[in-house]
Amino acid sequence: MGRGLRIGLIVLLFGALVALRMYAANWFYDPLDSFFKGQYQGQALPTLAIGKLLGVMALRFWITGAITIAIIQLWFVNASKTRLTFWILLAAFLLLFTCFWVLIALKQPPLEGLFYIRRFLIQPLILILLIPAFYYENNTKDAEA
Repeated sequence: MGRGLRIGLIVLLFGALVALRMYAANWFYDPLDSFFKGQYQGQALPTLAIGKLLGVMALRFWITGAITIAIIQLWFVNASKTRLTFWILLAAFLLLFTCFWVLIALKQPPLEGLFYIRRFLIQPLILILLIPAFYYENNTKDAEA
């Protein structure tokens, strides 16, 4: 695959991440979005369809995860980096999703914890961390050679 095509696909995938963020309120069930946009301190959580919310959070994570894996593969063209990205995403999902589930199940969850865990589940933060990490790894290997 040519460099220009790879760059074009990467730009399209970043556009997909932007679209996912822009239209998430229309596409996904998430009563916590409007709750956290307001003055939520000291407020009780809104009524939640917990099963539906957990399913949507998992779906959003893995849609973002699939885009993340595709961007890493296209950007670095390295199967080991792509596999590592998948394993990091899987570990993050298991840890974060379990914490989110436990917090949602509590009658009075700590709202800041719920807010930040939810953010990690729906935002491409792992991508933002992995791109510089993989660049650093590539540059240190080149400097040693």
